[in-house]
Amino acid sequence: MRKDILKKMPFAKTAGRVYRAYQTRKSYETEFRRIQGCLAAAPNPLFLEMLPLGGNLGDQAIAIAEIQLLQSAFPEYQIIEIYNSFNCQDRTFNKLSALTNGHPILLTGGGNLGTLWLEDTEYNVRHILKENPDSPIGILPNTIYYEQDAFGAAELKKSSEIYNGHKNLKVFVREKVSFDMYGDVFKNLILIPDVVMSLQKEEPTEVRSGCVLCLRKDTEKTMTEAQDEALTEFLESRFSSVERSDMVIPGVLDAQTREAAVEEKLSQFRKAKVVVTDRLHAMIFCAITATPCVVVKSKSHKIQGCYAWIKNNPYIHMTSSFDEVFQVDFSFADEKYHYSGNDLQLYYAHMMQEIGGLLKKEGGMRNA
Repeated sequence: MRKDILKKMPFAKTAGRVYRAYQTRKSYETEFRRIQGCLAAAPNPLFLEMLPLGGNLGDQAIAIAEIQLLQSAFPEYQIIEIYNSFNCQDRTFNKLSALTNGHPILLTGGGNLGTLWLEDTEYNVRHILKENPDSPIGILPNTIYYEQDAFGAAELKKSSEIYNGHKNLKVFVREKVSFDMYGDVFKNLILIPDVVMSLQKEEPTEVRSGCVLCLRKDTEKTMTEAQDEALTEFLESRFSSVERSDMVIPGVLDAQTREAAVEEKLSQFRKAKVVVTDRLHAMIFCAITATPCVVVKSKSHKIQGCYAWIKNNPYIHMTSSFDEVFQVDFSFADEKYHYSGNDLQLYYAHMMQEIGGLLKKEGGMRNA
């Protein structure tokens, strides 16, 4: 009874806000000290920032692939991971640049430059660029998407001024649509495939059966509940089972837990006869595991743009709408396939070469 009364009292909400602010500051300071310790122990630090801490398995797979590529290309550098939640907090507390400015910084890739994820991502990129003017910075393969309206145009103008104002920035984009649409707006755009395509994950082989249905639930969702029900019923009539899946799982995933979680999802796909999805990294997970897949275009251009890199793999079928899924001849899922991604390795080698150029500039700055 006493707790209920206290919750209704005017000071309770204020006290709650104060306590949450205290906890946020406390967690920020703890993470800041961790980063500070990593920097003190790193002769050649390379900051990899805005890494995911949540359960988006596509984002976590990007982190895995990025770290593998960087460690292979630059073994003399020590990668210091910084999570995006900390970057969000740093916009308030603004202490991180005291550690990072002047050192090389890479921002993790994904589908988040622009207005789709403005608060959680684009604002962080702007903050990092403004607060680290002396750092060579690379934004790893990403999608750029701004709404085609006055709001989108205003935000694009703000971003372009900040991006182009940085003296040593390279932006890698993962599909030609972003490259063509924004190549005249942003300087130093370089076209590189999504880094998850660099992984080879066909093994171990699994006995395949049933269908996995993996659909979006967030702001990029395009399917109605009625379409969802009709699609499920259709697939149930054609496969022995239909298993619902998602590329986002509950809980926290960090450097210690991300690989096991991603591998569990890859294993699920390796066991499926076919995957039907509207998620980009579900499509890419299918590609690297040689899993037959029917993919539907999403709100942004990222799926069709990234599909262009893997369209030579005959087991990935692109459709323009959910209605087209009903017309697919699913007999293609009876065949056995192998992932053909060797031609993409030249792009990743080029990206490492470009990042190497950034690192050389950083070395020159520190020795100046």
